[in-house]
Amino acid sequence: MKKLIYFIVLLFSMSLISQQIKAQIYDVLSMGPGYALDEYYSLENGTVKTIIRTDWDISFYTDALSSGISINGGAGVVLYTYPHNDTIAWANIDTTGMSNTWPEMVNSEKSWEEGAFVQNATGNPDDYGWGVYDSITQNLIGDSIFIIKLVNETYMKLWIVKKQSTANIYTFRFANLNGSGEQTIDLDCSPYVNKNFIYYSLETNTILDRDPPSDSWDLLFTKYNATQPIGVFFIVTGILTNKGIGTIRMADVDPLIEDWGTLSFQDSLSNIGFNWKYFDLGMMQYFIVDSLVYFVQNFSGDNYKLVFDWFDGMSTGNAYITKKLISSTGFEDLVTLNDINVFPNPANDNISIKINMSIDESAKAQVIDMLGQVVYSAKLNNTDNLLKISTRTWNSGLYFVSIQSGDQIITKKVLVERN
Repeated sequence: MKKLIYFIVLLFSMSLISQQIKAQIYDVLSMGPGYALDEYYSLENGTVKTIIRTDWDISFYTDALSSGISINGGAGVVLYTYPHNDTIAWANIDTTGMSNTWPEMVNSEKSWEEGAFVQNATGNPDDYGWGVYDSITQNLIGDSIFIIKLVNETYMKLWIVKKQSTANIYTFRFANLNGSGEQTIDLDCSPYVNKNFIYYSLETNTILDRDPPSDSWDLLFTKYNATQPIGVFFIVTGILTNKGIGTIRMADVDPLIEDWGTLSFQDSLSNIGFNWKYFDLGMMQYFIVDSLVYFVQNFSGDNYKLVFDWFDGMSTGNAYITKKLISSTGFEDLVTLNDINVFPNPANDNISIKINMSIDESAKAQVIDMLGQVVYSAKLNNTDNLLKISTRTWNSGLYFVSIQSGDQIITKKVLVERN
């Protein structure tokens, strides 16, 4: 019990010190078992909201000047443009060849606004993919029929009839393929303009307010359609960034790097994406890509360094991260700490701790397991900069490696895997 209390006190102390001097912080993003949830995450404040992913089919971008309409591709919703005729075919739908020859429409990986419904846009300023601009009324008039497979895997026909741009109201119709159960909906986006999207379930005929306020989160941990190297789309698990959030991806670099040099922040929503991890078919588990660092700039102009430490996969849906505020518009002089490096990670028979910080005569190293038990402890002298520790007697699991010098504590996580 004393060890467990010590462990809790240590984590609390680490949290206070991290808050005070903006050191690195360890956190967990989670979609839950089976990737059932979406998690909205703030680099400054942590988890903002988690919500089940499968309760909606289509979503409407709430900006009055936008035509963006998306599908729930991560939950398996599929969208086809009806190829045989325009809206005059509404009463008589022929789905011959749909699943084999009709191309699927998917959401853009670059912009939230470019949802699946706008992918047919021709480049003409008056063509918005699902409809065209009427210069007299200033409304968008739907000129296309879509066939949509819902989250529950039933098929419906769907027609975005119009958008009243000034009022920010969408009108759309949907029905079963045989015409039964037809509904016409007027969806007012105005009450939701502080959110990115307003959502709709065609299955339950329900408006869903799912998003947290758009200025409250930076990252969305979710499932979405992504382009694979072979040129097709697959559903992946990864990180999408909020609109207005900039990111830099740096591969094959020292994980201690904190300077992105002359690189520019990108506003592509999938720049972090899914390929910070990979699945090893031989070992049947996920691994993190080595030497990969992200820099993220939030709405306030604060810059964070983000490194992925581990990904559990479907069992928990957990991704373990290290984040660090490295520059801030709110601090004239931001204190930064030197670091320690623990390798290999995951480890098997031993770990090495590289100490890149000045330590005093009272410095000590400790390794603590998830139950709060100290499995290694040693005093250090100011000439120690590399420790080698045997892990052969340790159980498989997550461990916390800490170096304490005076009132400064630096902690890293390491995963030990027994063969």
